[in-house]
Amino acid sequence: MMKATGYGQTTHKGTPWLAHRLAWVLDGAAIPDGTVLDHECHTRLREACAGGPACPHRRCVNPAHMRLITRSVNALAGNSPHSDNARKAHCLRGHPLEGENLRIVQKKGRAPSRECVTCRRQRNRASYERNDERTKQRERYAARKQAQEDASPGE
Repeated sequence: MMKATGYGQTTHKGTPWLAHRLAWVLDGAAIPDGTVLDHECHTRLREACAGGPACPHRRCVNPAHMRLITRSVNALAGNSPHSDNARKAHCLRGHPLEGENLRIVQKKGRAPSRECVTCRRQRNRASYERNDERTKQRERYAARKQAQEDASPGE
């Protein structure tokens, strides 16, 4: 049976398996926790394949075409926007995304993301200056209003 993801699925001794994982295990190798099988036949031809469910390499069950890698390495090897962004070495403005200029941000309910510290400082400075100018405008308005009230006769 073919899953919607493009991977084959079967059952072995009453347990459902992805076909390529079962082929690997039946070939005598284990799949340790924290690792996944990478189709090397896909990795070599990545430019010719857009990936996703239509990828013909997902149907491959030949253990000689597979290797064990970590989930993070597998994610970085993909064609998704997530993997494209994870491979970036510089932000949109050209600052390096490394060392002291790299901050990992964890927002509630979202995956961690990388942030350029230089760009964040620039945005914070611009926001502060906008807010500071608004505060000064409010103070000027309040002073004018008070002056008008002080100048109004007879109250």
